[in-house]
Amino acid sequence: MTANRDRARPTFLDLGRDGLPLTAVDIVDMHAHIGPIGFSVPDVTAAGIVSIMGRTGVATTVAAPMPRHSRDDTGLGNRLVTE
Repeated sequence: MTANRDRARPTFLDLGRDGLPLTAVDIVDMHAHIGPIGFSVPDVTAAGIVSIMGRTGVATTVAAPMPRHSRDDTGLGNRLVTE
């Protein structure tokens, strides 16, 4: 682990750099997007977001539907969020 030797416990940054999930506190991601965006990004499906949450230790994510923002497709955006 890359933790600073002067500290008894690693910081969040240390854990992240080592690819370890944050488990000491409940992490809330307040800015996520779900659905097709129109350019190359990581998996933004519900399953992809949940997978990333598990790997990083995020307990809760607040997601906005991208089709609503990028293509003004409110119906598709609402379906992606509710499914």
